[in-house]
Amino acid sequence: MAIDTKELDTILCRADEQLATMSGKEQKLTTEIAQSEQLLTAILEAKADLARDLEAKQQELPALEKNHAHAIQYAKLAAGTISEHEAIKNVSRLRKQVEACKREIARLEKESKEQQREQTIREQIATYQRGLDALRTETAQTTGAREQAHEQLGALKFQAEREQIAASEHHIDTLREQLVAALAERDELFAQAIENLSAWPAHEQTLRDLMPVPEDPHYRMINGARMYLSTLAKELTYLQGNPNSKMPGLPDNQEWANKVHRVRQQLPDLQTLLIRSGSGWNSATKTHGFGPSLAAQRCEELTAFLAEYGEYLKRVGIA
Repeated sequence: MAIDTKELDTILCRADEQLATMSGKEQKLTTEIAQSEQLLTAILEAKADLARDLEAKQQELPALEKNHAHAIQYAKLAAGTISEHEAIKNVSRLRKQVEACKREIARLEKESKEQQREQTIREQIATYQRGLDALRTETAQTTGAREQAHEQLGALKFQAEREQIAASEHHIDTLREQLVAALAERDELFAQAIENLSAWPAHEQTLRDLMPVPEDPHYRMINGARMYLSTLAKELTYLQGNPNSKMPGLPDNQEWANKVHRVRQQLPDLQTLLIRSGSGWNSATKTHGFGPSLAAQRCEELTAFLAEYGEYLKRVGIA
């Protein structure tokens, strides 16, 4: 049965395209988040270094200011002495150190207060993360929709396959009914023909011999036994120490080899298992019965032989 999967195929195709696009977007957002986090880490590390430097300068300034004040006082006291010039130079040097330290503190304080870049990156990361979360939600929804369409397509194809199989089985049932009817018609023709030829025994017997062999466990057993005994007869060789024997545990015994050969020869092939009782055909019901057949007799003989053979193998220590 032909099924129309065009709509479901279109849905699946669109879903695959969307999922591929979403996968690319997710990969891009993930990369951007990772890069922004690396940048933020670097900024925070730089900020920590800046804070340590600021703290060091803030701790250094009081000592510099104290030394500068002491130098001024010393220069005042050294006025008019030979140390005056050197004292003034020392005051100038220490003043420059104090001013440089103050400028550095101001710069570090200014940089510490400037958190705009850090905040911008944090906001950017948050934006990326929100977009990534939304994208993953949409991806999950699209994946669920695709799975639903996939299941619907599977159910549709499963139904189509079932209908095809059911149609085939119906066709087989029809053919079986036709075969049964044909076989019944053939059996009826055989029965009628044998009845019509009762005045000509030779022709009647010929028709009886042409009758098909029925399915029967006796026939299956005999057919399998023929193959088994054919193999067994080859293995039970008369020659001592036969190097070609595939069953070295079997004794070389001419008596049992002869028995196997004789039983095998007595088993007829399936085409000869057509002996039926004289009243095998019932003209009233137009059915045939088989009664005690040659197949059943041969099966009994075969069973007895196999039992005897099994006992023999036990006596010689093989079975």
